[in-house]
Amino acid sequence: MSTVRTDIERAGLLLSTARSVQSDNAHHAIATLDEAIQLADHHVRNVTRDKTWWKEFLCTVLYERALLHEAQGDHHAMFADTEAAFTLISEVQDQAMAFKVRLLYGRSLLSQGAMDECLEIFTTLWSSVPTNVDQSVRGVIAGNIATVLFALKNFDEARTWFEHAAQVFDDYGIPSKQAHALRGIGMSYSKMGEYSEAFSWYNRALELVTKSNKYPAREHISVLESIGVDHLNLADITQKQAHYKTALKHFHEALGLAQQYGYVDQEIAIQRNIGLVYAESAFNGADKQRAREQLELSLQKAQEHNIKLLESQAFRDLSVILEDMGDIPAALAAVRSWHQLERELYNERSAKQVRQLELRLATERANSERTRAEQQAELLSQIVEQQREQVTSITMAIGQKNATLRDVRIRLLAIAEAGSDPAMQKEIRMLARKLELAEDSDEYWKGLESQLTLVHSAAIQALHSRHPTLTPTEQRVCALVFHGLSTKDVARILGTEARSVEKYRQRIRKKLELTLDVNIKDYMTSLVTTQSVNTPESNPR
Repeated sequence: MSTVRTDIERAGLLLSTARSVQSDNAHHAIATLDEAIQLADHHVRNVTRDKTWWKEFLCTVLYERALLHEAQGDHHAMFADTEAAFTLISEVQDQAMAFKVRLLYGRSLLSQGAMDECLEIFTTLWSSVPTNVDQSVRGVIAGNIATVLFALKNFDEARTWFEHAAQVFDDYGIPSKQAHALRGIGMSYSKMGEYSEAFSWYNRALELVTKSNKYPAREHISVLESIGVDHLNLADITQKQAHYKTALKHFHEALGLAQQYGYVDQEIAIQRNIGLVYAESAFNGADKQRAREQLELSLQKAQEHNIKLLESQAFRDLSVILEDMGDIPAALAAVRSWHQLERELYNERSAKQVRQLELRLATERANSERTRAEQQAELLSQIVEQQREQVTSITMAIGQKNATLRDVRIRLLAIAEAGSDPAMQKEIRMLARKLELAEDSDEYWKGLESQLTLVHSAAIQALHSRHPTLTPTEQRVCALVFHGLSTKDVARILGTEARSVEKYRQRIRKKLELTLDVNIKDYMTSLVTTQSVNTPESNPR
């Protein structure tokens, strides 16, 4: 009994330590929570009188660690923790904690692109906030519902929910979040083409952000960016010079704030937007060279700070500008760099999934599942290492590469037709022919299917054998999900919308008869492990 009390005291100390250091050292806080989770998991999986207490504690520390992962932008780790905590809420007597876990689980589903599931959670939470929870959280819920509806392109409904959020934050005197909601209203009107209304709401948000020096500068910058983007959209429609100039004015103001407060990510994005304004041929102040300089500045800063996503976007836009300027070799070089970065980003996501699995193995080392989990981790690690080059070939960047090469080839043929030098025309057509040979979309799709089958043959065969009613498309979705791709990535590969992939996943879950606490990937993993356990080699006499 004394050992249990000692462990409970140790658990409380670990949690209080993590909370005390989280604002200064998130990595230390996460490491401390890792230790607390291992301790709690040990008691939950073994016989102990205080199992209910340990389940509640485990739910709490998983929630705390998920919040830290969210703050660091590690949405995969956040999802893993909230999914684990969500399975424990039926054991939690503290309804406030259960509510917070459900809310965070909804946000984690949103980060994974599971729109329908998180929308159902948020709408349920909207009308069931416990009395012992700060009621201003209803504004957060309304804002999340609005965000989901906005992503689903239901802009009128999104606007209504952003209005609910703004009203709640106004009632409870939270101007920073109120301004964020007001900006959401403006963005909704913008998407519906009602730019006058949009600017009206942006201006209301600006009034809030400029009212106090304590107001977060990031939100001020975001509002200015939204105004600039909408004026640029109007310029595209009307080609009125005033809109181009107003867009530049707000982008430059936002850039100054970003530089003043050291928000490098926003600075990079704004410089890119400024470059896009100067690239507009209808703008009287259009200057391709200046556009190129702005994009190169954006690219340079992204490289300096190793922000690969923004670096990739800069290369993509720069390739278009270079092509417009007639610098085809430089444009092709930019396209290649863009695709190389896309492949690196995909590999980083794959490596992160392996690290997460390794961490999961560390926490499960003391239970009866350890051996099978280690075998699965070793198998996945070997697959990632052996098939790294093959996996690279199935990234979405390859499909985009083909489209880009096709556009360049068509442009070259047009240049050849317009030219008068036969020798030059012949050379350009030869170059166009080489580009045509590089367009390997058919080979890409065949390669994708063969690589998925090669990498995950055991899981795919087991799934087909156990569930023959799955359609070919549903089997493909299962394979891609098991491979670790997000809903958005699956949609890009299949050439469809993320919402359609979610519908496929819902139908698959029904056919597989999965409960709420089991996802498709874990189920397919269990098929492989079950199959390996039942083989003659794994059952010696």
